[in-house]
Amino acid sequence: MKLKTVAVCVGAALTTPVLAQQSTTNVTIYGQLDQAIEYINKAGAKYGTTDTTIKDRFRLSPGMVTSMWGIRGTENLGGGLKAIFNLEGGFSPEDGTQSQGGRLFGRQAYVGLDDPKWGRFTLGRQYSMRYYAVAALNPFGTGTHGLATLDDRTGDARTDNLIAYRNRFGNFELGVDYSAGRSGATGGTSSVAANCGNEVAHATTNCRAWGVLVKYDTENWGISSGYERNYGGANAYNLTETDMRESRAILGGYLKYKGGTFGLGWLRRHNEGVFSGLGSATSSKAVANGGLPATAGRGNLMFDPESDLVWLSWSMPVADKLSFDGVLGQLKYRGSYEGTFGSSTEKAQMIVLRGVYSLSRRTALYVSAEHMDNKGKYGNYSASNAVTKPATDGGGAQLSVLTGIRHRF
Repeated sequence: MKLKTVAVCVGAALTTPVLAQQSTTNVTIYGQLDQAIEYINKAGAKYGTTDTTIKDRFRLSPGMVTSMWGIRGTENLGGGLKAIFNLEGGFSPEDGTQSQGGRLFGRQAYVGLDDPKWGRFTLGRQYSMRYYAVAALNPFGTGTHGLATLDDRTGDARTDNLIAYRNRFGNFELGVDYSAGRSGATGGTSSVAANCGNEVAHATTNCRAWGVLVKYDTENWGISSGYERNYGGANAYNLTETDMRESRAILGGYLKYKGGTFGLGWLRRHNEGVFSGLGSATSSKAVANGGLPATAGRGNLMFDPESDLVWLSWSMPVADKLSFDGVLGQLKYRGSYEGTFGSSTEKAQMIVLRGVYSLSRRTALYVSAEHMDNKGKYGNYSASNAVTKPATDGGGAQLSVLTGIRHRF
């Protein structure tokens, strides 16, 4: 009996630490699916010409948020310190294919440490500081409608090979990040697949990126600011030379009222790339006049490399299960195009309104409508940020309407 008692006690002593360790580890599988039926008008890349492309159409669209799934977890290391990780991939329910350039975990893939006093330190593909600077001012996130239709990096707010650090000091939140290879995905002509992931030894600019974040948040209001700089590479989309740069400076403020948020934001962009100002496709008016200027880089393909994006946003619950939000924004290039095709000051103005009705904590129905009005001769920003952007013609307007369902698990 004594031997049995000793054996039981020793076994309990050996297994207790293991059980305690297991109890401090938490792993969660999560995700969301969102699909919408979209109506979009003037959807031909050469609308108003002899092109026979369908001008108005219905299609299945990604919806108001990106469909994705992920695995995240934490381990309690003691004293408040936690080990953290997150693996998250986007996909298209329309055909089952992977998003973000075909990557398995194209949305996030990082590991790090998190401490309430010393802050959060993470390594891998993850959201950049620019994302956190804009998030409080943008209720539409990275969905089909919203700011992403005027600035594609709003819809691709992540960076490869990123070293990131964030911490809170009272009401202040500070952050900094650095990447030696900002986007390694290939095969696309967008910032999602930027073909610029080479971590070149001893290179000071090739495909590098860095950013900073400064926020001040209180119970009723807040101020958010950030700065991001991206450098190019030999085969990169847009920034085709290593000394080309693209930078964004963000400043905004927001008020909180009865569960809602009202925000005002400004984003100054400097883009030296070969596509400094077009929307989603080449304007047929420019094509009809013999094509675009043959100059390459430094923002002189079409417009001045400096642009300003200003917007007003709001998000407000109006009933227990019903909420409305919207964004009114304008993107304007600081200079005018003067050359072969005449003079033109380019800008685009958009307004988007959305109503969301929650059937449950996980499932919601919604209707969202965005109108995009291009001013000038050549700008042709689309009212939809779906993967296949249906471009309107230079200087034209476009309407996109989504009605769909979102489910979270």
